[in-house]
Amino acid sequence: MARFNWEALPTRWQRADLDDPLNVVILLRQALLGAERAVHEVTDGLLREAVGPGDEIALLHILRRVRGRETVVAQLADFLRCTHPVISRRVKRLEDAGLVLRSGSWRDARSSSLTLTAAGSELVDDLNSALGELAQLWGDEIETDRWVVLMKALDALADAA
Repeated sequence: MARFNWEALPTRWQRADLDDPLNVVILLRQALLGAERAVHEVTDGLLREAVGPGDEIALLHILRRVRGRETVVAQLADFLRCTHPVISRRVKRLEDAGLVLRSGSWRDARSSSLTLTAAGSELVDDLNSALGELAQLWGDEIETDRWVVLMKALDALADAA
């Protein structure tokens, strides 16, 4: 599997003009890539050790989504905006690593739900700790009230998309 070239991310002087609202998509993309790089750096070792290489960001989202709630596989596909077969392959990797359990639904044989195992829960604790440290670094750069505004704006954009 080809690795993403993180060094290809734009530097500050290469970014789009903030004063032009038509640049919202490129600014979001640049911010997303930078954020994913940071998340990848702090979680990669934990996930690679547990599951092996590939799809680390998606696996991270799946594990964190399943934490504390029984989750239907089809809902994960909707949440991550990917197809059911793609999610099924990712979930299979997590199952094979002993991090999640899949159980069939008594209502619909085509549907299955996921729960974390003890090992999966422990890994999510470690991942959340690493992400918490990253959030603290970002929090040092962005004031709390601006975070709230950012999160609400991103939520509104997600609804509009």
